[in-house]
Amino acid sequence: MKNWISWLLLCMVSAAGWSQTAYVLKNVSYQPGQKLFVGLESNDLGAPLKILVSDSTGKPMAGVSVKFEIVGKPSKSQGEKLHKEIVETNAEGIAENGFVLGDQAGDYLIIAHTEGMVGETPVILVRAQRTLWWMFLVIGLFGGLGIFLYGMGLGSGGLQKIAGERLRTILAVLTSNRFLGLLVGIVITAIVQSSSATSVMVVGLVSSSLMTLTQAIGVLMGAHIGTTITVQLIAFNVSDYSLLLVGAGFLITLITKRKFYIYLGEIILGFGFIFFGMAVMSQAIGPLKSMPAFIAWLLKFGESPLLGILASTLFTGIIQSSGATIGLCVVMASEGLLSFESAMPLVFGANIGTCMTALLSAIGATTDGKRTALAHTLFSVIGVVLFTPFLIPFENVIRNITHAMGTDAVPRLIANGHMFFNIFNAAILIAFVPATAKLITKLIPEKAESKEFKPKYLNNAYLETPEIALQQAQLEEDRLVDVVRQMYATVPSLFKQNNEAEIAKMQEHMKNVNMLEGEIRRYLTRLSQKSISLTQSRRLMRLLLTIDDIRHISNRLGDYLPEIATKLSDNKWTLPEADRKDFETFLKAVGERMENTFKTLHKENKQEAEELINSKRSMSEMEVRLREAHLQRVQKDFATYMNTSPVMLDLLTALKRVDTFCVKIAHEIVDQFKF
Repeated sequence: MKNWISWLLLCMVSAAGWSQTAYVLKNVSYQPGQKLFVGLESNDLGAPLKILVSDSTGKPMAGVSVKFEIVGKPSKSQGEKLHKEIVETNAEGIAENGFVLGDQAGDYLIIAHTEGMVGETPVILVRAQRTLWWMFLVIGLFGGLGIFLYGMGLGSGGLQKIAGERLRTILAVLTSNRFLGLLVGIVITAIVQSSSATSVMVVGLVSSSLMTLTQAIGVLMGAHIGTTITVQLIAFNVSDYSLLLVGAGFLITLITKRKFYIYLGEIILGFGFIFFGMAVMSQAIGPLKSMPAFIAWLLKFGESPLLGILASTLFTGIIQSSGATIGLCVVMASEGLLSFESAMPLVFGANIGTCMTALLSAIGATTDGKRTALAHTLFSVIGVVLFTPFLIPFENVIRNITHAMGTDAVPRLIANGHMFFNIFNAAILIAFVPATAKLITKLIPEKAESKEFKPKYLNNAYLETPEIALQQAQLEEDRLVDVVRQMYATVPSLFKQNNEAEIAKMQEHMKNVNMLEGEIRRYLTRLSQKSISLTQSRRLMRLLLTIDDIRHISNRLGDYLPEIATKLSDNKWTLPEADRKDFETFLKAVGERMENTFKTLHKENKQEAEELINSKRSMSEMEVRLREAHLQRVQKDFATYMNTSPVMLDLLTALKRVDTFCVKIAHEIVDQFKF
């Protein structure tokens, strides 16, 4: 009886197992052509997540429980949730769920599964975007700023083209004293609409010895005043006519072939873009008027002038245009977002930040060029230091001057504050130009060009752009290769009489290679911590490996071979003629292989690297053949080869090791392209 009952239960269990259905799940959430959902952070997605459940024949299955899970989300995201964790399929076999995005922008990954599921797990991708009005505000603000800067550049370029080389002639000739230089700086900058452009020209002229530092300081003072003319024009707010200017400027450039009128059209077009950019920025920042927190943040600039000066200095240094920064202040003031008290620290900071262009132009310039850039910066910094403690009295003076002009509008107050700050600053400091020139000369003394071997292309600023950073690292790798080439060319000299100088040279080269390899490796390590693609990661790894191989080759040439040469020299040994010829033959063969390897490395040519790998056997056979020939000579004439035999074998081993690293480099080039 018990056996019969057991048999019945076994049959029931088996039947239940055989009757279980295999389910296939498919993501049917998206519309045709859609690959993901897009929603707003901290908001309901507003679209259903749909999973179709069917059996192995494709028939939709109703009443099946489907479990949804969030398996991926942006870092630090909170608040994301599914409407339900488990959903049953409807009559059409679809399990439908909802989703609330978290508080961080980025990608959210949701999967669905059920018991008895076969095949791939469906994945639903939901991308969270930031609140749209913020996005449009940023786009409008920076888009308008871009149009503004483009207009500044276009108008300035047109004016400079019309003036031609005469501007440089005027700057170089009509600056016999600092007062005339001040006037020339005002006129030139008013023409080109950019103190940055004037300062760059001045740095170039001083570097070319066409202008003295004392003359340059006067011109730069005038440049600061001349740039206020553009801000005065901006403050008149003729944005309503901006598109008329754009149309007129474009029409002039279109209907004429004369360069003068084409340049004139560019000037008009540039002014049109300046005012149109201001209109775009004005429209974009309109919503900020309803944000008390933002207004309170701006008011802090008035309460804490140092904060405003610092923020404006940084912003202007980035965009390299004080006119754009102050123009933005004028726009915000026009919208009622910025008071005169809050704007003046920003004006002060813009005057310092605009010096960034001159400082950048001084890179690679002569000592006098560097001094000129420093003078440009000191003029602004000293002025800000002098006026900041008296900011309130200065603002009262500007209010009175502007009121006397018939207006109390904040944009006009800002423009006048910018202009009179530079006028008063120049009036105070013009008397100290000679003393300033002497101070700067002491701060930046003449010094001989450094011959120290150090990295030339590694710049931490490029780390934010991995592709450029990798290119810069490869340029340094090329420098490593050049040093090793020089070392290999010196090898024959090591085995001649009076080789002390060559040995010292080899060791110095090896020291430079070790130093530069270390700098490149540290640079690439920092780069590896950035967000880089798989291709860039493989390229970075190849660089790390190959520069290490190059260092090993350098150590063989700069350490091991000189040690062997010193051993021969100290013992007054010379290689027998047959060994010397074999050594020179192998040295030449390895050198050719090394040169081919370095050329392949420079081109990152996979095919050539594979050819080098395939030919490695020939070098091994050559080394074995030379080694056997040497040993045969030793057997025949032991007395002749007794002392130098170990040296010969060490030389062959050292050169073979160099070839081994060349083959290793070839392998690393090939591996870079394996996916």
